Amino acid sequence: ASGESQWITAPPARRVVHAMRSRHDAVMVGGGTARQDDPSLTVRDLGTTRQPTRIAVSNGLDIPLNGTLARTANDIPLILCHGPKAPAELIETWESLGATLISCAPKMGQIDADDMLQQLGRHGLTRIFCEGGGGLAATLLKENLVDQLVGFTAGLALGADGLPAIAPLQLPRLAQAPRFTLTETSRIGPDLIHIWHRANTPA
Repeated sequence: ASGESQWITAPPARRVVHAMRSRHDAVMVGGGTARQDDPSLTVRDLGTTRQPTRIAVSNGLDIPLNGTLARTANDIPLILCHGPKAPAELIETWESLGATLISCAPKMGQIDADDMLQQLGRHGLTRIFCEGGGGLAATLLKENLVDQLVGFTAGLALGADGLPAIAPLQLPRLAQAPRFTLTETSRIGPDLIHIWHRANTPA
């Protein structure tokens, strides 16, 4: 309820997440996660020097200019996906910090996720690891743009006032829910990892 999130899972699970980051072209989060968590989105403690491109998605480009992403934009590749009405002065500021800016087509007042991924593909990013938050996850699921779901379960009961991993999908019927097939489950330290692939899609 307070927004506290560090830490729910144990160090072994967090290490797996870093390994997953390292196997992708890019790591992506929404603007809400960038504002609340101030993430670095880097691979750490694995002995690797290669870093995936960081992507933050924010319709209005309202990402803190004093945050970690801004401070490291010139050192580790950073792409900011924004809507066509993002302020020109913010676009110029982020470009001066070293970030790459992508203006995405609008859809229902938000960023068109399909257009965004098409543009990221043209930047050579075809394997993207989305770490949330719930709003971005819901958008990608609603647009049928998710190939794989990876979940971690910890023995910690948070209750309904905890933040959801996926924002409301507003589905009137169960038949309209995106469906995935379980392909792997295993224990990671004291936690569980479960991997799901989009139904009818080869793993």
